[in-house]
Amino acid sequence: MVQEDITKMEHALEQLKAAGEDLFSDEITALHGRIVAAQDELAAEADKAAQEGSREATEAKDEIDSWWVSHRNDIYQAVEIVALAYIIYRLAC
Repeated sequence: MVQEDITKMEHALEQLKAAGEDLFSDEITALHGRIVAAQDELAAEADKAAQEGSREATEAKDEIDSWWVSHRNDIYQAVEIVALAYIIYRLAC
């Protein structure tokens, strides 16, 4: 959306320059300022999106790591019990 606005403003700027740069100098300056502001806004939105994606990825990694830390002993113990049960079964049969 912002990129489309920038394109429209750049096209309008070119038309004003073609119509008469001296006649529309104030309008050209104002439009150029709006273009720069829109480009800054677009860059800020892209930066914000990148930071949010990075933050979400970090949170997901931390959640996975914390789950493993919380449950790893339980998993090892369950595997040991299953292995012990298998050994007892093999000895008894």
